[in-house]
Amino acid sequence: MSLEAIKDKIQGNNNFLIATHYNPDADTIGSALALYRGLRQIDKNSLVLSIDGVPKDCRFIPGNEEIRTFALLLDSGFSAEHLIIVDCNNINRVSQEESHLSLLKRLFTMVIDHHELSVPYGDIRWIEPQTASTTMMIYRLLKELDVEITKDIAICLYAGLCIDTGNFRHDNTSSDSLKIASELIKKGISPSRIYRELFEAWSPEKFRLFKEALKGLEERGGVAIMTITRDMMVRAGCEKEDAGNFVDFPKRALHVKVSVLLKEIEPGKYRVSMRSKGEINVAVIASEHGGGGHRNAAGCTIEGEEGNIKNSLFARLLKAM
Repeated sequence: MSLEAIKDKIQGNNNFLIATHYNPDADTIGSALALYRGLRQIDKNSLVLSIDGVPKDCRFIPGNEEIRTFALLLDSGFSAEHLIIVDCNNINRVSQEESHLSLLKRLFTMVIDHHELSVPYGDIRWIEPQTASTTMMIYRLLKELDVEITKDIAICLYAGLCIDTGNFRHDNTSSDSLKIASELIKKGISPSRIYRELFEAWSPEKFRLFKEALKGLEERGGVAIMTITRDMMVRAGCEKEDAGNFVDFPKRALHVKVSVLLKEIEPGKYRVSMRSKGEINVAVIASEHGGGGHRNAAGCTIEGEEGNIKNSLFARLLKAM
């Protein structure tokens, strides 16, 4: 099993760089920090890299202040020998900067992820699409490494499990995910606090941005698309990660089968997040644009004019329904 291969590699080596994907969420941040704390516990040197830093809703996770951006990583003088990518399986989702990638690609790479394998990458790949969150996989790895699951590690792991199951409301909620959640709660964590931090801690600026985004929402045949421009972000006084979970709201309407959020990241370039119900596979559509994800939750980046992108997505999604 890949789990065994990764366990053996960790036990026999040192100096691990743990990398999250860009535009990070609680599953990749929680996975990285839990693994980081676990490796430190067994006397392994490690650092965590997040090209976009730590989003606001993850700043309650213990150890988040130790995460490095690429500039801080280079300044640290840390000499990595092995790369562990968590919660994505494509090196281009760690960073899209060629200077960064040239350094990362030199390292022996292990991939731990629960998304469908899009572009095979890494020397050891442990991919489990049927698993609800990557933190569940990290939990199993830490147990194999005889790491004590402390309260801080439990918070990291539960955060990822909570966000990726929608607080145990999504179809990926299983007896296994609930069993692991139960074990983590026994460590003294507060599930209600973690839920509030992840889902109910919007700033006034974020709420203002959400209201403006709703004004421009478009619907066609069960598909709803919202757009957030950089100008909207500036007017609302928001930071770049503040629109993270807006995409989840339109599909709460019974008639909306697919919800899409277009977020302008630079002129003519949009980050696309998609959520769907039932058998509508948005991961396939995301993969057509170099992205990926799960059947009901996926994303990609598309370049072009906003109206053209919307029309193209409406046509493709309506066809998929």
